[in-house]
Amino acid sequence: MLRFRSVSFGRLHLAPYLQPAEFQVALKVYFRDLPLAGDLEEEIFHQIVGKRFNSDKNELLLTSDKFASRIENKRHLCSMLDRIVLSTKRLAQSIKEEQGDQ
Repeated sequence: MLRFRSVSFGRLHLAPYLQPAEFQVALKVYFRDLPLAGDLEEEIFHQIVGKRFNSDKNELLLTSDKFASRIENKRHLCSMLDRIVLSTKRLAQSIKEEQGDQ
């Protein structure tokens, strides 16, 4: 289950009418919800995400404020998560193939 968090402020009457962190979006996902199998994939995943993974809560936290739209930042976070999972699986597969060749 993906959980998104964003901040919303009341509209201002003075320019620029927006607060600086208004478009920042955070994505939280528990490790058990990720489609990873095996210790090798888990180890590679932890190496890729680094400090963004909270071991105490067993959850990954990704944040984005790259775009000036919450919707685009949500899309960016989903894309980041997809790339992390696919890269983890691809690296684990290549390592298994290398070990199988030896």
